[in-house]
Amino acid sequence: MAAAPPRRRDPTGFVVSYELRSSPIAGLGLFATSRIARGTLLWKADETSQIIYTEAKLRAKLVALTPTEAIDLLEHLYCWGGEVLEIVGDAKYWNHSRMKQNTGNHPDGNGEGRGDGVSSYALRDIEPDEELLDDYAAYSIVPWFEALCVEYGAKSCTSIGREYVMA
Repeated sequence: MAAAPPRRRDPTGFVVSYELRSSPIAGLGLFATSRIARGTLLWKADETSQIIYTEAKLRAKLVALTPTEAIDLLEHLYCWGGEVLEIVGDAKYWNHSRMKQNTGNHPDGNGEGRGDGVSSYALRDIEPDEELLDDYAAYSIVPWFEALCVEYGAKSCTSIGREYVMA
């Protein structure tokens, strides 16, 4: 599969240049196209970059999908702050690694212009061609969502993060 061309700005949250291409971890992944300094904002979480689901809203969406589409959707949602969120755009291809995590909340904490607790930042300097990786085990657990994943035979991001510690 040919790599997608580098992107300069994704209208759904990305503020750094990246490529979407095959990942050695799983499926597609996000790769830096230039050096990214520690503390740099990578992806901005806002009303255009994600959809928030209640249980009723998510169940209504799932009934209109095939079983394969439903599993794909459920496995690309994440939970944060007790909410279930769908990432709109390429950020849904962010892969997990607890051991090689290089992205997450601002490395110097939140507040005072250092982060909002939801957007993603470089935790350390990231080199060109390095995959952007997050630790899914840090995400919230929302019991109704976990039960819905089991019902559909899907794995939530949080369960993947806790299962794949060495990745």
